Amino acid sequence: MQSLTHTYLVLNLVRGDGLNRKQENDLILGSIIPDISELGWGKEKHTHRSGWEFLKAHPKYPYFALGMITHGENPRGLDYYTHNPKGYLARKKKKVLEIIHRYPECWAGLKEDAAVHKIIEFSVESLIGEKNKGLIRRVNNAFRSRYVRRPVQSFSNFSKVNPNLCYALDNEHLQGWFKSFKNTPTAAALWLNLISWRKLKGLPTDSFWNKLRLYLRFSYFYVLNLLTPKQRYIRMFTEVKQYLRKDYLKFLDDVKKKLIKTKIEVYTYAKEHGKEDDSAKRSFQQFWHRSREKIKGRVARLRHSQHR
Repeated sequence: MQSLTHTYLVLNLVRGDGLNRKQENDLILGSIIPDISELGWGKEKHTHRSGWEFLKAHPKYPYFALGMITHGENPRGLDYYTHNPKGYLARKKKKVLEIIHRYPECWAGLKEDAAVHKIIEFSVESLIGEKNKGLIRRVNNAFRSRYVRRPVQSFSNFSKVNPNLCYALDNEHLQGWFKSFKNTPTAAALWLNLISWRKLKGLPTDSFWNKLRLYLRFSYFYVLNLLTPKQRYIRMFTEVKQYLRKDYLKFLDDVKKKLIKTKIEVYTYAKEHGKEDDSAKRSFQQFWHRSREKIKGRVARLRHSQHR
């Protein structure tokens, strides 16, 4: 599944557990960051199958680890229940194929299985985004928080991914990605951009002429996207969403119930083996102490001036 869907699931899983803002941000980042493997920044075995190993190596980040574990394939997280042979994609494939076959130009260049997979996940993500506008804001706030850099840096070292990952979190393109799922037209436009970008992926850039060729093709697809009527794309996603709307929340709720035991195990392990990172709390205490001292100084100066 896509980012907002993972976040929606894991936040519902911990509802009522009394998480503070730092813990919630760690949880959100942990539930999303495994998918950097799709960008080629890490191996799937490190991002989708090593959540428990990360927790054992870094027990002071239990909420980040919980996000990773509930995301992945092994142990069984949302991706497992989505992708396995009897999972959500398999159950929805036949009907979604019937729909998208009426719009072949909207997934040109993709194989049938890949198209069904991505369109279902995009559609569920759009359903989540349009129903939970506040969720998009919470995700973007988490990515902007400076306190998530420590667990993300630990994840980078653990998963052997780009060490500058933590500095790539707060950027307008990433925030724009999440905002694109607020309604069907914006999600359809994002899909069109991805289909075009896929046609550019893998082109050589080893010489000036190859770079120029890439630039010209990029410019061509950019203009083509501006001129392409979006109504067919919007209609396709509207039909797929209408089909999925009736039971996607039940599927997510069923997965949440299956993950309650996992959550308890993570909490228990973290309590027994590690002290949670309290950098945010200490930073606030230092800020409060400095502010209090400044206020005391100003009050003292004011009183002194009154007695003169």
